[in-house]
Amino acid sequence: EPRCLLEYWAKAIKQAADEQGIKPTEVHGCSDEELGMTVMDFLFAAQDATNSALTFTLDVLATRPDVVSKICAELEQSCDKPYWE
Repeated sequence: EPRCLLEYWAKAIKQAADEQGIKPTEVHGCSDEELGMTVMDFLFAAQDATNSALTFTLDVLATRPDVVSKICAELEQSCDKPYWE
């Protein structure tokens, strides 16, 4: 069973190829170059989303020292030593 979007996509390509009686690379839009470009799009989109989320989180934390203090206390408690040494 597929575990992520790329696995569902690969499964759909294989199913389309099987139904048409052709190789997966012969399915419309599935040449090696087209697949490579699509995978790169997925990777860069994920990187962009992660960067945006981290930037937003750090921006919010910069205005909430009370929350930062709680995070530091929780880290120190779970690490059994001062975190910021």
